[in-house]
Amino acid sequence: MYVPFEWLWPGSWNYLPAARAATITFDLLTIGVLILLGTRLRAGRDGRRLGLLLAWLWAACPWSLLDIEKSTNDGLVALIVVLIMLSLSKPVRRGMLVGLGAAAKFFPASLLPLIAVGPGDADQQTVRKVLAGFVIAAGASVALFLPPGGLTEMWNHTIGFQLTRTDIFSIWALHPGLAPIKVAVEGFAVILAVLVAFRPRGVRTPARVAALGAAVTIAVQLPALHWFYLYIVWFLPLVLTAVLADDPAVTQPELRDRPAEAEAEEHPTVLASTA
Repeated sequence: MYVPFEWLWPGSWNYLPAARAATITFDLLTIGVLILLGTRLRAGRDGRRLGLLLAWLWAACPWSLLDIEKSTNDGLVALIVVLIMLSLSKPVRRGMLVGLGAAAKFFPASLLPLIAVGPGDADQQTVRKVLAGFVIAAGASVALFLPPGGLTEMWNHTIGFQLTRTDIFSIWALHPGLAPIKVAVEGFAVILAVLVAFRPRGVRTPARVAALGAAVTIAVQLPALHWFYLYIVWFLPLVLTAVLADDPAVTQPELRDRPAEAEAEEHPTVLASTA
């Protein structure tokens, strides 16, 4: 992902214009894809308003701004997560996106059980397509850039390094005596990541998929030995989608054909504020 930016803006260790350009590009693309996601989730003017609201909240959030200020690659994870949400109806595509995300940052692999089921109406053939897309994208990405030491060297410089590094932002690193609690939280994260593939049953709206994805992401981050506030953007788009994109007429069918007068009588203050 960084190679094109390095070609355009080569630098040195003390000056990395390519990294800054990449971070800004990831952020702008995330804004654009959030707008597109809003138009996919709702039709017409409501969709455009939802997309602009999602994009504005992302751009105005201090956590996404800190990623730009630090020139990190965490915005790439956010971009891939939004692209996955945009591709829920395309099994192979969403599987490949999860694979690309896993190859870039590992964490998105925890979303694979959820994304394999997707909107909740997936059959075995659909799940196989998602898994095939994941294996092809992740395998090809790793194979292309595998270091001379193979998988061992890759492990030692990625997950192996993360499992042993110290950190001032993690209670687990600051207080090793909490290790049993950390193991319990890790077990909970693994169980949750698998459980969301089976519960809740039935058709799921995109907002519900986003809510489950945010829950899994947060659960995976909780026991991390190295945690940084820059990782908040990993689940920020999912939280925004879960909170803002659900349609009351779908989640609460009894409200679908409810007269506006009845709604006004029950929630006069809310409706007046909205107006």
